[in-house]
Amino acid sequence: MKALTPKQEKYCVLRASGTPQNAAYRQSYATKSQNENVISVNAHRLEKNTRISLRISEIQSEYKDAIKEDLRWSKELVTKNVMEVMKHCEKHMQFKMWLRCAKLLNVLHDIYPRRNRANMPPLVRVIFE
Repeated sequence: MKALTPKQEKYCVLRASGTPQNAAYRQSYATKSQNENVISVNAHRLEKNTRISLRISEIQSEYKDAIKEDLRWSKELVTKNVMEVMKHCEKHMQFKMWLRCAKLLNVLHDIYPRRNRANMPPLVRVIFE
């Protein structure tokens, strides 16, 4: 398959990030002498190109993977910070706050989904009351 031109690639990146067709076309190509109708037709024609639409889909997929990775790191960071708060609570005998942190971790990691809470150990069940 023939490679995309730099202008086409820029258009694909802009479209994948949510930029409207006409705006992406204006930012990717020299459009000063073109009226809005010409821009609209050219953007639509470009969007219908199979290579362009496939590249937009590829970039969107890459964005989704990057977002999932960011969320995974966020979850790990929250877990780490909550664990530090729990250690502080244990040290200073702040049991109510410790229980709140435990609830947060259970929800964050879906340790005991609602349907399985009846099967929880009694001590853990107290956390959800």
